[in-house]
Amino acid sequence: MTFPDNVNLRGSVYLVAGASGGIGKSLSTLLHSLNATVVLVDLSTELLVDLVDDLSKSNPNAPKPQVFAADISSESSLKDLTTWYSAHFQHINGLVNCVGLLRTGESLKPISETSLSEWETIINVNLTGTFLLNRAFIPIMQKQRFGDIINISSVSGTQGRAFDGPYCSSKFGIIGLSESIAAEVSSSGIRVQCLLPDAVNTDLWLQNGSTSIQPSLMMTSENVASVILYMLQLPADIYMLNPIIAPMKRPKRRRNNN
Repeated sequence: MTFPDNVNLRGSVYLVAGASGGIGKSLSTLLHSLNATVVLVDLSTELLVDLVDDLSKSNPNAPKPQVFAADISSESSLKDLTTWYSAHFQHINGLVNCVGLLRTGESLKPISETSLSEWETIINVNLTGTFLLNRAFIPIMQKQRFGDIINISSVSGTQGRAFDGPYCSSKFGIIGLSESIAAEVSSSGIRVQCLLPDAVNTDLWLQNGSTSIQPSLMMTSENVASVILYMLQLPADIYMLNPIIAPMKRPKRRRNNN
């Protein structure tokens, strides 16, 4: 997906959570290339240092990316983030949550062998983290009467997969949560959308190991970033309802095919 040469996001501020990961990194790179101010959020500043250097070198005329270390599954951490954000920025154009955790270990596990700790870890990062992050920035957007929120779910949020019960449950939940929030805040000029990618060639998907789809049959994180940008640039009075995106190289997955 390409964009006209006249697209210029200078003056716009976008916060990308999970900015050091595959989709988050590609989205941050794309936004920076279009002169947006990008706030990079991840678990630690160290994860983002190299990204800041790369972005600054790739487009030195764009505003320097800003960095904040935060755990989106922590209420206190997000309170610190919003306090810092309000002290440094007058507005926010968009919030994109790219944080995601597939599983806590490398091995696939049936639900009968999944510990409560493993369940809670994945739910806390993916679903509770989405709730807390959205909740933290909605008051800022309500005050300014505009803003975009995009939460990343998955095709696994529409069809359960064997051995990934916690992940699928969290992704189902993100869809419902996003729809609920969208209905609540649309009257304030806030648009909430949820994107459902199929397999993306990122480190997260590669946790599937030998069961994983071949990288040549996956989407790239740059593909997904382009779709996110498109969603952010839609006219203010329309939105995309839970779009599913998938690579054309691979046949559509059937319900009885894991």
